[in-house]
Amino acid sequence: MITDSELRINNESYTNKDFYDIYPELLDIVAKISPMWNPSQSNESDPGVILLKLLAFVADKTNYNVDKNTLERFMPSATQEDSMRELCARMGYDMKYYQSATTTVSFAWGGTELTTEDSDDSPSQITIPAHTILTDDTESVSFVLLSDVYITYRNVAYSGEAIEGTYCEVETDDDNIVKIT
Repeated sequence: MITDSELRINNESYTNKDFYDIYPELLDIVAKISPMWNPSQSNESDPGVILLKLLAFVADKTNYNVDKNTLERFMPSATQEDSMRELCARMGYDMKYYQSATTTVSFAWGGTELTTEDSDDSPSQITIPAHTILTDDTESVSFVLLSDVYITYRNVAYSGEAIEGTYCEVETDDDNIVKIT
């Protein structure tokens, strides 16, 4: 079981150094090495000060990369999919890829074209074809019907399976490379 402290590990810094820690240290080192030049009393546009700030920036970025790469080696702090897949594979677990949500969609016809279930008349039929895109009122959620749904009687619920997403056709070329059409 992952604990709260393990969940907070993604904010851990192993180098504990950023620009604001490194730059003052560089100023102290220069003051000790060169008694003739004091960068803390120099102008911001002094080339030496600019180079010290550049060194502090590069060290900050390097420390960030060290921290990020270290954190990617542990499951509670991994943020990249590739890192998590590699960690899972090392433990013998095959991490599954994303799978869209599926649902059962119900349809009923209340119109007058179809006969009722109690009637002896031969029923007419309404077909909702597979791959029909279904959306909610705001069209923010889309599902695709996976198989045909045949409505044969009025006021009777008929259902079909649908998967989240939108429908797109694909084809393969001679080398079996899939292309979206």
